[in-house]
Amino acid sequence: MVVLLVYAYIAMQTLLNASVYTLSMVTTKELSGDEEPPKWNRIFWSITLGVIAIALAYIGGIRPAQTTTVISSLPIVVIATLILIAFFKDMRQTWNTKQPVLDTPSQSLDTGIVTSGDKE
Repeated sequence: MVVLLVYAYIAMQTLLNASVYTLSMVTTKELSGDEEPPKWNRIFWSITLGVIAIALAYIGGIRPAQTTTVISSLPIVVIATLILIAFFKDMRQTWNTKQPVLDTPSQSLDTGIVTSGDKE
């Protein structure tokens, strides 16, 4: 039982660290891919997530957290549905057009890919 609690604690800390880092990266302007977000930004998001967790626990335990999760996930469901519709429209359009037939197995679609049968 103790091992399970230690594992749960480590998993929770890893998840929170990743969430804070992601929020810091997203909310920092003009940050290139190899730069780190400022420490003050990471500290801000750590405190903010902690306050939200404590507030949800204080006002009624797990039930408000569940309600908040369901309500905040509704926009994501709409966006995911729109992405799925766009995917199927694109697939229908792609499969309705004739696909080119290659003469030889080593022939590529002008992608610059050289296969084993091609000579440079």
